Amino acid sequence: MRQYFWVLILLFASLMAHAQYDQGRKVGANTRLWRTKVESEQLYSFAVEKATSVTIRYEGILEGAYIETAGKKYALSQDEHHQGKSNSTNLLIFDASISEFSFFTGAISGEIQIIVIDAERTKRVSGVPRLNEQYAKCGEPAMVDQSIWREGLPEPSYNRSFTVTENIIIHHSATSNEVSDYTNVVRNIYLYHTQGNGWSDIGYNYLIAPDGTIFKGRDPGNGDQDAVIGAHFCGRNSTTMGVCLMGTYTNISPSDEMLESLSLLLSWKADKGGLNPFATNSHPLNTALPVIAGHRDGCSTECPGQATYGRLVEVRNTTADAIEACSEKETAMFSIYPNPASSFFKVELVGGDDHRFELYDMRGQFFKIEPQQMHDEIATFSTGHLISGVYILHYQSADELIKRRLIVSN
Repeated sequence: MRQYFWVLILLFASLMAHAQYDQGRKVGANTRLWRTKVESEQLYSFAVEKATSVTIRYEGILEGAYIETAGKKYALSQDEHHQGKSNSTNLLIFDASISEFSFFTGAISGEIQIIVIDAERTKRVSGVPRLNEQYAKCGEPAMVDQSIWREGLPEPSYNRSFTVTENIIIHHSATSNEVSDYTNVVRNIYLYHTQGNGWSDIGYNYLIAPDGTIFKGRDPGNGDQDAVIGAHFCGRNSTTMGVCLMGTYTNISPSDEMLESLSLLLSWKADKGGLNPFATNSHPLNTALPVIAGHRDGCSTECPGQATYGRLVEVRNTTADAIEACSEKETAMFSIYPNPASSFFKVELVGGDDHRFELYDMRGQFFKIEPQQMHDEIATFSTGHLISGVYILHYQSADELIKRRLIVSN
């Protein structure tokens, strides 16, 4: 009888705990939060009404933890953008809604918080022009507007702040590389940032999907998309613009389509803002912060993943190439070679006897430049006194003023 009594007590306690878990605490229109205690190296099962993404706040070390649902295991890593008192796992986004999952704690023990998000399925975005389709125009690339990807979700409402961009910060979202519904990814990141973290809006100015699609991020209201201050760079966001590559790129490299879109987006922004892709600027977190920088250049983080960070030199070069290709004036009679130039460059002269040259960087600063040699209608110049970067060469002949971009890579 006594044994039967204790079985009933344990069953009742289990049901009550499960009921308490199912209620949770609503922290947003689409987000619920639960608190529970766990032990290390244990597997716990949870039932939810509907979820499109899950993240877990914890204390201690994250090692060996994973979430399992629909027969698949998802390893958990630390969310390097979370700035709360506790640690947080990466946001685990699912292509299809789930109603239950299991959590293996690994080294985690003690009280945890489980944040469950339902981004509400919406139609996929299709037929969006890729950036290379607008490449010849050299203007602002095609993007998915907030009104499309945010359909049906609460809109942000706050007083925006704006800044002049001096550094462009590259991130990765640390989400699954297997997710194929990129609109769903952006919706979940938005809800995680606003309802999970309590931020005013999504943290990034732009997000780029593996297929090259660019999504507008933080809503600028009546301001400019590339000038609204986000929440992405180690708590020091002024003078920066944030671009997030959707996925995890610690060991896996971003796709060619993603990097192409990134470079073309950056070339548009750099050309618009007079930014030199090869330069550095002083920032409170780094006195020599590259104009095109990784998140890790500002604080202790792996973001944007080594496989991305290792290719930023390539990104700077292709960005500069795209700027050069969108030269203000193209003419077959005037060419610069080699371009990029490492120690010298040559100019094919236009007919006539009057040849004057001036050189400016992307901020309009003048640099004196004179031919070392002029022979057979070719002028040869040294770049030894120039730092690496993008310049505009003004060539005044007897007939016209011609401008061409010069890339110096000493």
